[in-house]
Amino acid sequence: MREITVSPVVAEAIRDMLLALLRQGRTVRCVSAGCSMRPWIRAGDALVMKRQAPETFRPGDLAVFVRETGNGEGGGAGAMTVHRVTRGRRFRGESGVLTRGDARARGGWIAARRLEGKVVRIDRGDLSIDPERFGMRWRARGRAALSELRALARLLLRPDGGVRA
Repeated sequence: MREITVSPVVAEAIRDMLLALLRQGRTVRCVSAGCSMRPWIRAGDALVMKRQAPETFRPGDLAVFVRETGNGEGGGAGAMTVHRVTRGRRFRGESGVLTRGDARARGGWIAARRLEGKVVRIDRGDLSIDPERFGMRWRARGRAALSELRALARLLLRPDGGVRA
């Protein structure tokens, strides 16, 4: 595969086109560029995404959303992002999901209105990975649960005992 660099304006136009197709209910395919979901998703993997109703997301699903702010690691505001759903939740009266990249220590809350779809297939060379396949689904749910346990352990092991002033 040959890599090309595009200007931010072109990258934004491509992102907007992909989002418009998803919102129309079309299936889209694009190449992953980040590393937040390693080892599940690697840079260069082709991700096949479909629109999904926000209320149907479950722990383990690979949610597609647009960042509101930068993450300080190359994923700027407006970047199309894929992270694993760890759980559904209401926050300040709004429904949404908690997500986390598999390679990240912390995750974030994504409002339902920002959820654009989910990854339904990962293509890596000649290998095609179906995240919905029975074994993959349970492995993904296990990763989501482990992610939540790690966050709780970090909180409890803080020098102040997890108490904030």
